[in-house]
Amino acid sequence: MRRLSLAVVLAAALGLLVPLGSSGAPSSAAQAAKWLGTWDSDSGRLYFDNVYRKRSDCTACGNPYYWALEGRWDRPGHGWTKMWGSISDKELGTFEGEWNLSKSDPYDEFHENGWALLYRDGEKLHGAWKACPLEAQIGTKCPHGHFLHGEKQSGAWKIGFRFTQRGHPDDHTNFKSQIGGAGSLVFKSEHDANNKLGPAAHGSHVHFLLQEGKDEVARLTIDFQNGELGSQAERRVRLELNGKVTTSREDYCKGADAELSLQEGRGGAPDRVDLDLRDKCHLGFSWTSLDRNRVNVNIELPHETQ
Repeated sequence: MRRLSLAVVLAAALGLLVPLGSSGAPSSAAQAAKWLGTWDSDSGRLYFDNVYRKRSDCTACGNPYYWALEGRWDRPGHGWTKMWGSISDKELGTFEGEWNLSKSDPYDEFHENGWALLYRDGEKLHGAWKACPLEAQIGTKCPHGHFLHGEKQSGAWKIGFRFTQRGHPDDHTNFKSQIGGAGSLVFKSEHDANNKLGPAAHGSHVHFLLQEGKDEVARLTIDFQNGELGSQAERRVRLELNGKVTTSREDYCKGADAELSLQEGRGGAPDRVDLDLRDKCHLGFSWTSLDRNRVNVNIELPHETQ
């Protein structure tokens, strides 16, 4: 994570001022999440879809945690490129980040990333950017900086989920299992949330433990990559999730594709979890129950972040 002081010095050189009224907003997930969504600006459209706590790689600083923000930027004439950076814990309306240069940028012959410093004041956005990285801006032929002014058009749309299971898989009384996971899927619009595959937010994962008698058969973690809302009936909502096995006691299982289906029953219908790991792990189980202590699935229908 870069130090904000250097960014502030460069911002002052460009004539930028911190917005009035940004007097130390509380460090909270709700405040950081206000960055999520679509922003229209005179430098193109920005879309942020992921904010989470991340540990710094700065050993000398004590490796503190900070708010990481990720998204994309559609600069006119350049197309969508990845954008990422950090939100100041002291000023949650301040973002310093980088973005991938495109092939049409004059500076990409020397560097891969550009630099940006943005200030959020409610629904308003202003800042500056340069088509070169922060460390290359002093004593180089870095192109001149550009100002940016914009306004928030909409929040991101999310589908949240959490689930737990304890007991025997369906039709497998010789096994005992425990499974638990949580996370969310993020979309640009309500239409996308109801009709398309969307990326999983950082930290969306599941832990799975399988035993036969007293012997442990499998213990693994799956990180979700994407998913989509399935059928919605009067008594049942389904969510389909895809991911990769990231940790496993069995080496052959690491990196395996994983498919997981969640069904939340309503009005007397049971909850159900289906896990398919047949690709490399040779495992596949289902759990169905009206007993929420055995199978408990909660799916949040699409909602817009504020």
